[in-house]
Amino acid sequence: MIYHYTKTIYLVSILSGGLKPSFRNGPVDKVLWFSTNPTWERTVFLDTAPKLEDAYRWATPRMGGIARVACDDVVAPYRFLEICQAADIPMKVAMRLMNTARRVGANPSEWRGTLETVPIDKFRSIEIYDGQIWQPHSAEEAMEILTCLAFLLQT
Repeated sequence: MIYHYTKTIYLVSILSGGLKPSFRNGPVDKVLWFSTNPTWERTVFLDTAPKLEDAYRWATPRMGGIARVACDDVVAPYRFLEICQAADIPMKVAMRLMNTARRVGANPSEWRGTLETVPIDKFRSIEIYDGQIWQPHSAEEAMEILTCLAFLLQT
């Protein structure tokens, strides 16, 4: 099982179109990143909260919390160096990613990636962290939660 960790508010776009690479800032963003770590990926909120508990406290008032999408390993078959090569990520950038990850306690050997969109029918589960455990939700339940969060975040 692999996990795509994200901010809960991003589930709205994920549930309407699947998981997609962001294509924002160069070759690193061509990759849709996953982790084999079943607890947390410390690079999600790299500068603000690398630990799960800190990420939850930091993200909850700002983005409704943290979430993850679980998928079978086959959706992101590339390991870190393989995906860097497939995405044309320069070795200097790849080394900087690895060093930064290790600095916050992450393990790049847990990273998986793909250059493809992962459609919703490939999701094994959608989970939202409640401060103690990852709670699984159906797509419909997740959308109901997001509707409530959107209201709360506006007030």
